[in-house]
Amino acid sequence: MTRLLPSVLLPGQLPLAELCAARLDGEVVALDEGFLLADLPVGPAERGAALRAVVPAKAVADRLSAAWVHGTMPAAPAVHSASIDRRNRLHPPMLARVRFHEVRLTDEDVVLLGGCSVTTPERTLIDLARTRSTCDDDLLRSLAAVTGVSLERVLERLDSGPPVSSRRIALLRLTTALG
Repeated sequence: MTRLLPSVLLPGQLPLAELCAARLDGEVVALDEGFLLADLPVGPAERGAALRAVVPAKAVADRLSAAWVHGTMPAAPAVHSASIDRRNRLHPPMLARVRFHEVRLTDEDVVLLGGCSVTTPERTLIDLARTRSTCDDDLLRSLAAVTGVSLERVLERLDSGPPVSSRRIALLRLTTALG
């Protein structure tokens, strides 16, 4: 029986030397820590699959990492961002490429893309808006446009979701950027 390879190959599935040689031969292209088969388009599922090599299984990619997975940014951030649900009290490993945040998430805040848990576009917009230093308003507008999320949907999620810190800042930034 023939075994098919996944569209995104991660170190460990094949030796890193083989993956690098395949990249030099033009058979795969680098996608963050993963490698995508060269003839396939890159979408949220592929970016999520590549992120599995960096973000631990019980963490949720958020902020700029989630914006990249959703297709807003052309390249992955140098340091990824991931949420740990504070109800789980998980102690994340120390990783050079991942900064962890302890937050309260609900099932409505998380979507599975390529086998990686990622915050939904609405939750990603809320998190980016409440942390001003993370991004500018252009990125908020781009994320809303790429994912088809309206200001009304984001504000509804902000009101009905779990409490978030800096809620007023998020409300003001979202209204200014998307209004």
